[in-house]
Amino acid sequence: MNTNVFTKPELAGVESLRIERRNTLREITEQYLDTVVGVRSRFVADLELAPAEFINGELQRQGASWRVGKVAGRKCDFIEI
Repeated sequence: MNTNVFTKPELAGVESLRIERRNTLREITEQYLDTVVGVRSRFVADLELAPAEFINGELQRQGASWRVGKVAGRKCDFIEI
């Protein structure tokens, strides 16, 4: 039995959560750019997210129930806490 099968409403919820988290990551990356000089071009080109340590610090400050694992360019793992 496959336990990873989602119903259409569940898939919509998963997609909504993914979009919400990606938007949060973009906002945090913008905050990071305000604090660091000389790295802006790769971030403005939307090639990279802020470092995991910075993102996770902001998520903790915001009281989020998730963190990121390894960040590689624009990709990262979501970790539920």
